[in-house]
Amino acid sequence: MMEVQGISAYRQVHSFLCIVLGALLASAPITARGENQNGHSTRRADFDDFKMDVEVISSSRVLIGYKVAADADPVTQVELWYSRDRGQTWHKAPQVDKLQNPITFDAPGDGLYGFYIALRSARASMPPPKSRDMAHRWVRVDRTVPAVQVLSLSPDDRFDLNREIHIRWVAEDDSFSGRPVSLHYRTGETRSFQPIADSLATDGSYRWTVPEDVSGRVEVKVSATDQAENRGHYVADWLRIEDGKVVHVRGAIVKKTEGGSISQAPFRSAVTTIHSEPDAGRDRVSDRAAIEAKKQYDIGVRHRLRGEYAVAVARYRDALRYDPELVAARNDLAELLLLQNKVEDAEKEFQRILAANPDHRSALKGLAFGQAKRRQYRSAHNTLQKLLSLEPKDAEVWLNFGDVCLFMGDRSLARDAWMKASNLESASAEIKKRARKRLGIYRSNRLAIDSPVEW
Repeated sequence: MMEVQGISAYRQVHSFLCIVLGALLASAPITARGENQNGHSTRRADFDDFKMDVEVISSSRVLIGYKVAADADPVTQVELWYSRDRGQTWHKAPQVDKLQNPITFDAPGDGLYGFYIALRSARASMPPPKSRDMAHRWVRVDRTVPAVQVLSLSPDDRFDLNREIHIRWVAEDDSFSGRPVSLHYRTGETRSFQPIADSLATDGSYRWTVPEDVSGRVEVKVSATDQAENRGHYVADWLRIEDGKVVHVRGAIVKKTEGGSISQAPFRSAVTTIHSEPDAGRDRVSDRAAIEAKKQYDIGVRHRLRGEYAVAVARYRDALRYDPELVAARNDLAELLLLQNKVEDAEKEFQRILAANPDHRSALKGLAFGQAKRRQYRSAHNTLQKLLSLEPKDAEVWLNFGDVCLFMGDRSLARDAWMKASNLESASAEIKKRARKRLGIYRSNRLAIDSPVEW
């Protein structure tokens, strides 16, 4: 009897999923079944008249391996089949080597994939899957970053007594689960983001009591993480507190229309940014050009939140033609280029930001991600080291630094970085969870990493 059995599934440091299949080969008739024994990183989903365990990952690369029992006949041929319509139709995946193990599958797009392995020996073989056959493993590829927007950031009328700031936000994505939103803040003195609250709703509000020792410019970050651990965030930087009072609030008032879409109305004439660093060089362009650049940028933000990335990119480019030093537009443009897999173009935009401001944290993060995506791990390592010199208590940066160290072959340094991420008091519960997951995988020595991370 030959039996194909799903043994386990692991998200490999946010880069790809390795599905391990066990096979027992003999000359008896062939049967197949799929199951997930450990339930690791899975989401249960119901489709039609059957149930399936679905792995949700944030990378297009999936490794499917098989394992043969010691007393089994040698495998002479391996075929990988996949379905994108829940088993209605099956397609044979291209393979470099018929005995390649594990098999590398690069998903052509986001969505649900069913995988089926057919093994053959000299005395027995599995037929290819037929319509409606159950897959051995189901994987949902989701690389879309959640869209996050701060709707309002306003002090309570009695702020001088209760120090409350009312924060409202909205986050949009197709694969949220539970309460995926978290809030953080930082000041010029803390430098790294400190937690405010987590496990919040996607469309919600929170009354934050500002600590007594917090003053000056205060940045509030709203983050959302979907099931595939894609993370989107928005940083509101228009809050300033002096002598126990809110003395300056600038930015945009964002409202949801009746149709549910997001619209933006400018507050005074200030420039809105979704990142932490203010725009520089505003006096180098005329007021008319600055106003038009802001208008095009706002239009780009609306299209970005709707998932209309191509239109958003065009509007950001229009904004930069009016004002080449509108950093928020350039940074947003670079991040969308990354989402569109135009990595080299994105890196050029990040480099332009860093040429004017070498300490621009968001640009450093984006550049490091692009470098890792292109497997330039030494460059990503150096960029993250620069970021850590600016953000020594940023747990997320330590997490990413550990990932890159692992890809460079330095498991010891990777482990140290993940330990740092998991032990920092400023780390969110989600970051600690992911760091400990990496440490668990590292200690088990079950993985071979050969693909860039998804941060």
